[in-house]
Amino acid sequence: MKVLKTAAVAAYFFMLIYVVFLTPLRTHRPLALQRFEHVRLVPLKGIVDDMFYPKGHQDPLTHWGNFLLNFLGNLLMFVPFSFIMIVVFRVSKTPFILAAAFLLSVVIETVQYFARLGVADVDDVLLNTFSAWIGIWLCRFTMRLLNIETTNAN
Repeated sequence: MKVLKTAAVAAYFFMLIYVVFLTPLRTHRPLALQRFEHVRLVPLKGIVDDMFYPKGHQDPLTHWGNFLLNFLGNLLMFVPFSFIMIVVFRVSKTPFILAAAFLLSVVIETVQYFARLGVADVDDVLLNTFSAWIGIWLCRFTMRLLNIETTNAN
């Protein structure tokens, strides 16, 4: 069982590193996208701007597809993080899991900023932290459904 848990943790973090830093869209950005900002510090402004103001010459379908992919991707990215914290590391305190998700997301956005990969966005931090909260809820729901006990459910 320990090998399976270790493999799950390694797979999650390799996936996270690949999606955030190594996907072709991150490493080979078109010139049209390079002139846009590399940091967004006003909460929710980036989400609203991305929703209503297409960048470049995108048709509406491409624009909404890109928006939903980014929004849902950030929203779902940290759900597995909560499962790993609860199941593998046996951390059950909600504030600790949310703080760890928040700090990991801040580290990711900081690296993105300094490496100039994508946009360092406060909205990503908020969505990732919210995603971790969803993951906590889903993990606890699943554990109750499967009748598995947790050490401390906050």
